Amino acid sequence: MKPYGTQMPIKTEAQQPASAKPFFSLRVGAISVAVWANERETQYGVKTFFSFSAKRSYKSGDEWKTTDNFDADDVPELMLALNEAYRAVKLRDPSQK
Repeated sequence: MKPYGTQMPIKTEAQQPASAKPFFSLRVGAISVAVWANERETQYGVKTFFSFSAKRSYKSGDEWKTTDNFDADDVPELMLALNEAYRAVKLRDPSQK
């Protein structure tokens, strides 16, 4: 399956509303990955911290649901999605704020 994703500018915690969008998001098959960026002041200046979340979509009857548990068959798509998300973080433009 071909992955697709979006990359958003980094914002500080104070700039992010409660419904903030992830820095990067990607869906591969039933797997969705999001990367969240937060800037914090440290003793060395402002540092951007990234956290990753992953979920799997599935259908239960007529209703779509999500879970953060994965089956062995999900691992290849999960690895691909996480790898692409990690690349988005590592290859980001550091001047992008």
